[in-house]
Amino acid sequence: MNEPQTYITHADLAEVIVRLKQAVRESTKAALSEAMADQLLDKMAAANLCGFKSYTTFSKLSKTPGFPLSINGKFRRAELERWLQMNGAAK
Repeated sequence: MNEPQTYITHADLAEVIVRLKQAVRESTKAALSEAMADQLLDKMAAANLCGFKSYTTFSKLSKTPGFPLSINGKFRRAELERWLQMNGAAK
């Protein structure tokens, strides 16, 4: 009826805490990355991401074949960043 009690050492508890912190940190990073990937940018924010201060220059670039399409005038950040990396057109 009386089960033996199990004790955890300070070192074991410290290891559990360190692993828990790492898991939380990694899951938070993954969640933030996912949220950033789905982030929609308006035309000026998209122009700024591409390194342009005016929308006119950005609109010329956006007519380039293969440029990410807008969704109701908004651009997905992840698609723009991927296109910039592939085409070497970073700011």
